[in-house]
Amino acid sequence: MQRDISIFDILIDKIEPHPQNPRKDLGDLSELVQSIKENGIMQNLTVVPLDDDNKRFRCVIGHRRLAAAKEAGLASVPVTIAWDMDEKEQIATMIAENMQRADLTLPEQVGAVQLMLDLGEDIDSVSARTGLAKATVKQRAKIARLTDNATLTKAWEHGVTLLQIEQIAKIEDPERRAALWAKSTEKYFDREINAALYEEECEKFERRVRKLLEEAGVQQVPDGDVTDKRWVQNIARYNEPKTVAEIKSRYNDPNATYYYTFGYGSFSIYFKSPQIAAAEDKYDAMTRWKMMVNTAERAFFDRQNDFITEAAKREKTDFRKPLTYYLDMLLEYVGKEQRIWLSSAQRNDFIEVPTQIGKVFILAIETVRVTSITDYNGKRNKDFVKRALDLIDILKAEGYEPTELEMKFFDGSHPIWNEKPEKKGQE
Repeated sequence: MQRDISIFDILIDKIEPHPQNPRKDLGDLSELVQSIKENGIMQNLTVVPLDDDNKRFRCVIGHRRLAAAKEAGLASVPVTIAWDMDEKEQIATMIAENMQRADLTLPEQVGAVQLMLDLGEDIDSVSARTGLAKATVKQRAKIARLTDNATLTKAWEHGVTLLQIEQIAKIEDPERRAALWAKSTEKYFDREINAALYEEECEKFERRVRKLLEEAGVQQVPDGDVTDKRWVQNIARYNEPKTVAEIKSRYNDPNATYYYTFGYGSFSIYFKSPQIAAAEDKYDAMTRWKMMVNTAERAFFDRQNDFITEAAKREKTDFRKPLTYYLDMLLEYVGKEQRIWLSSAQRNDFIEVPTQIGKVFILAIETVRVTSITDYNGKRNKDFVKRALDLIDILKAEGYEPTELEMKFFDGSHPIWNEKPEKKGQE
């Protein structure tokens, strides 16, 4: 395009910087000021007229030269006046000029591209006017939609990278994205980005699966109560169903009603069926009975623990019998590299034991003593029972007084052992 231009010397006071100049920071001018003082301005500035009387002009190309000339004390500068350059072309020219020198920061590029788009340009014309690749223009326009330029500039100055910005662009929720930008100047920003992406993906996963489940007729558990329902499966992101048909293929018992709960990033699926009601009752009865046994067992063992701790603190306790009894088992456990586990309360009590032999006494007992006298199905284990009764005898020699119920529990005559539910098929 042939442009109407003229070359003049114009007083510096008549020229103002362009308010839309994409380059906000002119950088260090000291060397340029010194060069101008010694050699003058070697290249014309480009300006456009601001009024019909040609008394005021606006700089389009040469903002650093203009600022350095003022600092060097020049009264006038050589300029090329572009009489017919419209605002869009002025902005495009400034962008192209700075791009060629790689002078614009990312936020400055983003702001400039968005400004041209706001003035009615499209991606193709911005690319043509500025010399930026179309992909770059699209990327800068996308970044402009993520936040305001002031926030972007602040984040960029604090070291936010283009890769991090691209990650932020994946976040769809504008409120979450805004909260993330507010943390862009903090340490461990990558961690914040990953957490936000994970949270949003979990929310989308929940919405997708919840919709499929409800379309397939799987109901949400009322009030979260699953006490009368049987667990089937967890649905997490790694095994997410994609269709309603897939849901129905997983849960297709015609006699069952299926339910779901959601928590900790995954769905739990339950079912309730008339065909298994009796089995559930039997299962629940056994569970309740085991809880009764465990509660009684824990109470008796805690009572023994208290006595053991106090005995270890006494100076006159005879540790020979328990240590002799447990020596073989202790050596066997140590040989197998078994670790001694003490609860936090036991550890605190153990620290207060004054003598080394007292500490060994506790460790020997805690290493090899039984913590239950039943196996997984509630059956009494003869070996465990013997060891528990032997310990009671050892403690009795030191003054321990077991209760009547405690002895009945360990020797098998306690009423609780007669209350054990029968297994299915047993009469």
